[in-house]
Amino acid sequence: MHRSILVLSVCVALAVPALTQQADESAQPTKKRDPRDLPIETELVEEVAVELAEVSVLVTDRRGNAITDLKLEEITVFEGGKRQRLAYLDNVGGTRFAGKADDAPPPAAVFDRQGKRVDAGDIDAVMPARAIRRVVLAFDVKNSKLNIREKWRQAAEDWVRDEMRDDDLVGVVVFRSYPFWLIQLTHDKLAVLHSIETVSLDQGMQDRDKGRDVSRLVEDIHSLCTDLGRPSDRRRRGSGRTGSPAPGSDEAGCAYNLAEPQVQQWDLEANETLDTLRGLTGQLAAVPGRKMVILFSEGWVSDAATAGTQAMVAVFGVGKIDTSVVRWSLERDALREVNLLQLAAKAAKVSFFTIDTTRRNDGGFGSNLERGQALAYQNQGINPWSEMNWETRQTLNALAKATGGRSYHGTKDLDEKMTAAADSFFGYYLVGYYRSDPRAPAGKVKVKIDRDKLDIGYPDKPTLWPHKASPVRLDLSVGQPVLAPDGAAQAVPLKFTMNLADLPLRRGAGGRGAQLGVYVQAVRPDGTVVAERLDITTVVLDRDGRRAHLMQSYEHTTELILPEGPYRIRARISDDRQKIISERVLDLTVKAGAVVAGFEPAPADAD
Repeated sequence: MHRSILVLSVCVALAVPALTQQADESAQPTKKRDPRDLPIETELVEEVAVELAEVSVLVTDRRGNAITDLKLEEITVFEGGKRQRLAYLDNVGGTRFAGKADDAPPPAAVFDRQGKRVDAGDIDAVMPARAIRRVVLAFDVKNSKLNIREKWRQAAEDWVRDEMRDDDLVGVVVFRSYPFWLIQLTHDKLAVLHSIETVSLDQGMQDRDKGRDVSRLVEDIHSLCTDLGRPSDRRRRGSGRTGSPAPGSDEAGCAYNLAEPQVQQWDLEANETLDTLRGLTGQLAAVPGRKMVILFSEGWVSDAATAGTQAMVAVFGVGKIDTSVVRWSLERDALREVNLLQLAAKAAKVSFFTIDTTRRNDGGFGSNLERGQALAYQNQGINPWSEMNWETRQTLNALAKATGGRSYHGTKDLDEKMTAAADSFFGYYLVGYYRSDPRAPAGKVKVKIDRDKLDIGYPDKPTLWPHKASPVRLDLSVGQPVLAPDGAAQAVPLKFTMNLADLPLRRGAGGRGAQLGVYVQAVRPDGTVVAERLDITTVVLDRDGRRAHLMQSYEHTTELILPEGPYRIRARISDDRQKIISERVLDLTVKAGAVVAGFEPAPADAD
């Protein structure tokens, strides 16, 4: 619910080698530098005093609509039952309200490492980065019918064209066997629009219709297994559970043998989807702050055993099917993977807003067989089509609810659903406050709003079994900047370096590897985010060279386009399973053709 933030940084250069080229090198003929060239090493050291704390809240009305017009004077924060002095109220809509003096306790004094008291107005005082709406549009082509995907595309195109704002960061992902990024988070509306318009949403992806799967299974059971009639006490073999009891008749045994491979297929599809969602969540964990994923999908089957059992009972009824035994024999472990995904998303501050485009009539009696068989047992509450429709919807509902998002259903007015989902993010607020006693352990935080009929959620509230990534060392180097193509800013190269042995490499085809989210952000001392970048990279080691490779380092080079002035550079890396998280913060000042350690005032004409 509550986290401390780094507020004050004092940077010190310890025998720092010059960040720009030496004088004798500058005398050489000038040639255009490749941004991928190795950056020059630096030894910037940061010291931080912690004074502020921050709490995230989701504010909605009783219908779940986002409240977007809160003011600082409407909010009171209590920690451990004590009122705290407010520092700021930040909304992803782009509005930040600075705190004002009131009757709350004054903030404690802040001192630098030499014991000198620091004024909050000093240039070394850095406000946390302001909130930005970061949206990932995700197309789950692995769990959908072909005829709905073009409607997804049109809704996404319309939103980007008409609703995406200049300060939004938007990325696009298609689910393959992994999260396939069409375009990573960017402000470039035209590039996002082009990626959606040109992608194939059916290439290599079959038409997946869970209702049709149920119909085929029930039809097979009905046509192949009825009228066998002879009781049997044989034990089923080769089911994966040694010695598990067979159903009580040849008819039931036949039905079971038909249901089992379909249940395995549903479970396989569910685990593939959960694996992809987990990978996307892990990559986005590298990006600080809250992110929203708008997921177009028709859901997956987390409880395939119940769906398979319902198909058997729809044909034979509970008199011939021992539901408890059958369900136990068919049971799979996808529910565990769902829980792991939800915990990882919560830790990564990723909220899912799901748009479920299954049709309303997918849940009932669409064929003669459905009417004839399911209606015969409807007084017992048996309808495998309705069960499947409910199951797939619940997977999306549960994911959205557990991660602080919302669910939308149906194929009608997809444009409006898409806009409502994206605008829901404006209900998230960051409330910063000065802790009355920074040295005391953090207490329970409560936010009170002086407005009636509002619901306040705490999306960062810790869970009973929180997901925790292991922190590992990350080195960050800054290179000599060069004039950007627009002539108004500097292209500053940055190099990430990690020990390769720290990466959680997983076995795959041809060797071991991992996908990484590599993120870097530049923030002004007033909290304004000037530039940021997310790169999705892949590390692959072949089997033969693995031992030698593990003695080396992982390196990644990127760059930010920055006007002259002081910045806090924040760098983060996370793997696609969010097993590790690395972070580094540097304070520096960009000048014409040079970078120096620490903060210096920006030129009067700088942006």
